[in-house]
Amino acid sequence: NVTRHAYLWRARKMRGPNCECCGHAERLQAHHIDQDCTNNLPGNIQTLCKSCHDFWHTLARRTGRPIAGRMPRIV
Repeated sequence: NVTRHAYLWRARKMRGPNCECCGHAERLQAHHIDQDCTNNLPGNIQTLCKSCHDFWHTLARRTGRPIAGRMPRIV
């Protein structure tokens, strides 16, 4: 049985070198576009810095979206 931690560890292995939104290279996280941590297909993983990742999920909650989706590039 695979734990949530193991799924997230697998996703982190696919992170890119920079945030796909703002371009920063620090505090990078793997964002699951469909918010399913068991779906670690490359097309479902987006590399975001912690600031962009937190912002994107907060915005989704505030606007009533059940799934945050892919964050657009702002640079």
